[in-house]
Amino acid sequence: MSDVTEQSKGRRDKSRDVVSSLESRIVKLEVAIGDMEEKHATHEERIEQIEAEGSHENLRGEMQGALSAAIHDLLQRNEALESIVHALRGQVRDSRRP
Repeated sequence: MSDVTEQSKGRRDKSRDVVSSLESRIVKLEVAIGDMEEKHATHEERIEQIEAEGSHENLRGEMQGALSAAIHDLLQRNEALESIVHALRGQVRDSRRP
């Protein structure tokens, strides 16, 4: 075979490899898209169930209660930390006095 023939054959093989690789990627994407569509449909169904049952109001109330409790706890901790800082500042001030 001549060099030109071998080069054109090599290019065709590379082109086939590229096309094959792209086709493989497309198949993977199609599978992934199908999976995502199924998950989306499942999530939509679950959301509709929650809304139909009125559960979202219960969930909202529970979450609000949990957030309120967490905020209350953080406020108490903040007050305790402020007291500690105040006491430590007093100790530092007293230790500087002759």
